[in-house]
Amino acid sequence: GGGGGSGKPQVYVLPANVTMRSSSMVIGGAGDAVFHQLGGVNVVSGDLTVAQQKGSSATYAMDGGALTARNETIGDKGDGDFSQAGGSNVAQESLIIGKSGKGKYAQSGGVTIVAHKPTSKSDDSRDDHGLVLGATPTGSGTYVLSAGSLSADPQQVGVSGIGRIEQTGGFNSTGALNIALNAGSDGQYDLSGGQLEFH
Repeated sequence: GGGGGSGKPQVYVLPANVTMRSSSMVIGGAGDAVFHQLGGVNVVSGDLTVAQQKGSSATYAMDGGALTARNETIGDKGDGDFSQAGGSNVAQESLIIGKSGKGKYAQSGGVTIVAHKPTSKSDDSRDDHGLVLGATPTGSGTYVLSAGSLSADPQQVGVSGIGRIEQTGGFNSTGALNIALNAGSDGQYDLSGGQLEFH
């Protein structure tokens, strides 16, 4: 998806009672795009990418239903947004917000899960699994949790770039929370409401 850099963004709406299956999905390849999931089921057996190329701008808006993918990247090289008001989003291996671009994940309801489980303590600090914010030096990722639940292990806030978690409500569960992993990175967790649980 995503056409040229000019004009209106491409908009796709996934209605309730519809199941969509793909091997990979790109929202906003080179241009601007919006994917609005009202309900239904979106199954991506491989990678879901929002805002793939530099200069792209894309949004995935989830009101309900279910989304599952192996890896999800919000803001690959472009400017990506994911807003979740309801439903369930399950990434099997990783949820990367701001890989080398700018990414934001705003959750105001529903359930977000990264299903990957670390096999050892050394796996906790691997920067390619779990929830990853600001993966590379140019990456900037923000996760805003106001309601609903997030479960991801580990949670990497500022791997080589800038990472922020802003929790004003809801429930966040993890086994490892790593902030500002590599030299030059910037990580911050602001907890003003809700619950943060370590297991």
